[in-house]
This record gives sequence, structure tokens and C-alpha cells, in this order.
Amino acid sequence: MLVAWQTEIESALSLAQDEGQIAKEHDPKQISQYVIANYGGVRYLGKVLGK
Repeated sequence: MLVAWQTEIESALSLAQDEGQIAKEHDPKQISQYVIANYGGVRYLGKVLGK
């Protein structure tokens, strides 16, 4: 499931690059990994802190 999610985020970022919304110098794969890792971290903190 995470692979599919990452692929969709990468596709959206690539489209945004093609449309000039995001600079071409940014790597969609790295950004998608960053987003997923941060989302997981936030969910974990929510469980730890009980929120």
C-alpha cells in the first residue's frame, strides 16, 4: 500500500513540475518519501501522546 501511495504522490509531483508549479531540480521520489515518513511520524506521535 505504501508503494502505491508513494507512486501516486510522485506522479502528482511530476505533473506539478511539468506545469511549472514545482522546480525541476526537486526529486519527486525523495519528496514523496519525505511526505510519507513525516505522516508516519505524526501518526506515531499522536498514538504516543494519546491525541
